[in-house]
Amino acid sequence: VLRCHPKILRLRLKRKGYPERKIADNVAAELLDTCLYDILSTFKSDKTVEIDTSKKNPAQVASLALKILDSRIKLREVKIDWLQRLLVEGGLEEILHYIESQAPRMKIR
Repeated sequence: VLRCHPKILRLRLKRKGYPERKIADNVAAELLDTCLYDILSTFKSDKTVEIDTSKKNPAQVASLALKILDSRIKLREVKIDWLQRLLVEGGLEEILHYIESQAPRMKIR
């Protein structure tokens, strides 16, 4: 499962011209491990690997993925927890505020 730090993901998607709402949806999904959860509901955890792509370019990610598939590198169990990391390094409130600011407003009659 390719993972990316929510702040970096936001910048990458903004650079690509994604609409703010789409960016916020993707950042929220990454923050909440949505893709990982979906994969783990289909595949066993021993067949699943998380790769942090935050500081890697596409060629580096592809090379690492191929090495993993070819079993040329030993994997250490890595659990990426963006919520915890953002709590420690700061920035969780900022990300949550951004996501909330892009959420559709509910109309109450």
